[in-house]
Amino acid sequence: MLYGFKVNSIRKVLRADYRFYNDPQLLPTRNLTFHNIFLVLDGCFYSRIGEEDYKFNSGDIAVLPANHTHYGIYPCKKKSRQVFVHFSADPEDTALEENSMNKPEDISITKISVTMSNSIFPQYFFELQKIYWSDLPNKDIRCTSLLNLIITEIADETSALIKEKDPLILKIQTLLSENPHQIFPIDDLSQRVNLSPRTFSTRFKKATGQSPHHYQLSNKLNHIAAHLRSDKYTSLKELADSYGFCDEFHLSVAFKKNFGLSPRNYTKK
Repeated sequence: MLYGFKVNSIRKVLRADYRFYNDPQLLPTRNLTFHNIFLVLDGCFYSRIGEEDYKFNSGDIAVLPANHTHYGIYPCKKKSRQVFVHFSADPEDTALEENSMNKPEDISITKISVTMSNSIFPQYFFELQKIYWSDLPNKDIRCTSLLNLIITEIADETSALIKEKDPLILKIQTLLSENPHQIFPIDDLSQRVNLSPRTFSTRFKKATGQSPHHYQLSNKLNHIAAHLRSDKYTSLKELADSYGFCDEFHLSVAFKKNFGLSPRNYTKK
């Protein structure tokens, strides 16, 4: 999902807090009128937004936008922890089309799940939480400043801060999206856009946050998950053959690693 946050909006931090799940629990299913961003400190959490399933591991940032239903799909791990911030939504905050040009007044975040490379980033959350519960003067202004820093850092991490998408990589993303049943070697993909394999891999990861291999694998698994939701009686062998896996065992291993459940258990939820 590509989401645009209005740059000059004065946002109010509604709550900044910490949650600890001693026992496995589902994230609640809800459609909020405010945005929710949380940082996973330990364990992992699962959520569905639209047709996409997400797994948030330790160290990941989850960006759950307002006015979109978030479904809890699997229980979190025992003793999972997160620190979160709820903040007001601007009427002009909106989901954007993947191929649309970003408006200059938008900060765009291209991913619901983000792994931050900035090692001090978690401190922004802890400092925000500390200020939120304090009696400091100008507390709301301090909270809003830290919140804006968090949003901007996340946008920077996803390489989507007010800039045009890489047209060559967009071309490859469209190819992969339209052909999830095929496996494209990096040499093949790079030749299609007249780049060396090394340059192509670097630009692809910068644009998508994933290597070409992991992007293709994730794309295949999301298509398989959607297929299982609509037709629970298709055999794993058929799916493995159709989507280019060696056999149903390798498909099951990859599926469980990505979604936290085997395909068989996935169809039972």
